[in-house]
Amino acid sequence: MDRPALMHIVAQSLKEQDWARGLWEGGSAAFGRADAWSDLDAVALVSEGAKELAFTAVEAALAQAGELTLRHRVPEPAWHGHAQCFYQLAEAGPYRMIDLLVMEGEPDARFLVRERHGEPVVTFDKDDVVHAVPLDWAAQTDLLRRRVANLRTTFPLFLPLVEKELRRGRDVDAMAFYQGLCLRPLVELLRIRHCPERHDYGLRYLATDLPPEIMDQVRRLAYAADPEALAERVDHAAALFERTLRALDADGQADAESDDAAERVAQA
Repeated sequence: MDRPALMHIVAQSLKEQDWARGLWEGGSAAFGRADAWSDLDAVALVSEGAKELAFTAVEAALAQAGELTLRHRVPEPAWHGHAQCFYQLAEAGPYRMIDLLVMEGEPDARFLVRERHGEPVVTFDKDDVVHAVPLDWAAQTDLLRRRVANLRTTFPLFLPLVEKELRRGRDVDAMAFYQGLCLRPLVELLRIRHCPERHDYGLRYLATDLPPEIMDQVRRLAYAADPEALAERVDHAAALFERTLRALDADGQADAESDDAAERVAQA
């Protein structure tokens, strides 16, 4: 059972219900990059107070379609403020899970920002309210300035924690600090320069968001076979961080890229 078949099941369970107002697909499909391994990122828009009706309808339809092997309802309140549940259907295999987000009332514009979430693939939209919206580049530019200022201080402040744990012989602790306090902030700074609209996406989608030569450097930094290699990675990561910071300072790249992107959106 492929991803379109799963979406058809979800759609059939909802579209005839008066309280179901819209259904669309996000994730890789919204960027035109869905493949055989992609899961289903579905967003349902329902009337106020109807979220449980939506989950009940979808789960009943899935149960009729096959064996529901796993179900995980995200505890509420969730970080995004909506209701969310994950499903795994035996007939779809482990990779094509269903990620169903249910919004009540109006669509949440955060999930419809084109530069961050792509173009929603709409199955039905009874009130014509599901449309991609442009990123607020003025607000994003201000946010990036604050993030660069924060990283300028916190990266060198916390980086010694990696070496400290290496000197103690705690290589697992050192690796944990390296991933969280060295590699992730480095990647955020690289994103601010090369992909400012998704600066906070962490290590996801780097192959499409970063230039190939930068991606190659990140790939090498992501792996360390032993403590000696980890110490070397720290030095290389620190050097790349400083080069990127100097580049941002020299040409105002965070502001320039945001302004250029805003102009492209306005012209479109």
